[in-house]
Amino acid sequence: LFTDGECKLQDTGASMLDSASFYQFLDWYHIQHNVITLLKQALKGDREDSNKKEFIRSVLDNLWYGNPDLALIRLKQVDKACIKNSQALERIITYIINKSRYMTHYAARAFLGLPVSSCLGEMTNNVLVSSRQKLDNSASWTKHGSLALATLEALDRNGFLEALLANEPVNLLTNHAMTELPTAA
Repeated sequence: LFTDGECKLQDTGASMLDSASFYQFLDWYHIQHNVITLLKQALKGDREDSNKKEFIRSVLDNLWYGNPDLALIRLKQVDKACIKNSQALERIITYIINKSRYMTHYAARAFLGLPVSSCLGEMTNNVLVSSRQKLDNSASWTKHGSLALATLEALDRNGFLEALLANEPVNLLTNHAMTELPTAA
C-alpha cells in the first residue's frame, strides 16, 4: 500500500486490510518532492549551484537505496555556513525520522518491476471519477459524492460490485466473490 505519508491514509489502509497481508510504503514521488523542496529552502546557493544540487542528489540517493540513516547523517553534518534556513533543514530531518519506517529500497523495487509510487492508483482514480463528473458540467460534486463515485467505480472495475449488490461476501485481497465464508483458525 503506497501513501503520500498522510496519517489518515495510512490509518485507513491499516484498518481496512489485515496487517499481516500488506506493507505500507511511502510514495517515492512525495519523498523526492519533500526533500527537494525543503533542501532548496534550507541551503544557501541558487538553483544552479552545483554543490547544492550534488548534496540534494546524495540525500535522495541514500533514500532511493533504502538508507534513511545515511541520509540523516548527511543532513546532520551540513556545514552551518551552508544553511540559510535551519527550520527547513530541521523539518526534512524530522520528516525522514518520522517516515523512515515506511521507506523501502526503491531501487530494488524498480529493478524488479515493482511499483515505487501510488501514481498508477491516483491516475486511475482521477480517470474513473473525472470522466463521470465531466458528463454534466453543471453538476457540483461534494467530497462525499466524489468518494462514493470513486468507490463504486473501483468496485465495478475490479469485479466486486455485482457480488456486493447481491449481498454476497467478497474477498478484496483475492479479487473474487467468496463461495463460502472463511472459518476462524
